[in-house]
Amino acid sequence: MVDLWNGIQEQNGVYRWNFEIEKTYERRSYQTAMKACLIVAACVFGFGVVFTFMTQDLMILGIMSVCVAVYLLIALIICRMFDRLDPGPHMSYELTDTCVKAGAGRSAVTFRFRKTRKAVVRKEYIELKGALSSLRVYAPADIMPVVRTHILNRIPGKADIRFE
Repeated sequence: MVDLWNGIQEQNGVYRWNFEIEKTYERRSYQTAMKACLIVAACVFGFGVVFTFMTQDLMILGIMSVCVAVYLLIALIICRMFDRLDPGPHMSYELTDTCVKAGAGRSAVTFRFRKTRKAVVRKEYIELKGALSSLRVYAPADIMPVVRTHILNRIPGKADIRFE
């Protein structure tokens, strides 16, 4: 077992490290959550409009409007609350020969290298993009070259790789 960098290489070849990620990257997930909430709210409101026309009762539309407004307000408050919890969110990473895993437990996201369609390599991070998912991999400056090489050697040759 050889420690090639400040991460830990276990016997099964898994590298692990923790890193503080950019707040803007975390905020993108809140924006995605709010978009999903807006879609749900639009569906509920649309159902209210249809039901109002079916029953000819405008009170139903008013009740649905208030429900949708309260729902969106609660979603916004929850997203803002999570945004203010931790000034510097940390992410734990696991890097293997087949994938990179970000997070821990049930909230972990696994990105398989073979599914990479595009990779954007920047000084601070590497962003891997697939058909349905994407993942940013952050690492300390002293191990980033090793992480970058490890990832770029394992993504498919047909993937679009951009250096910015």
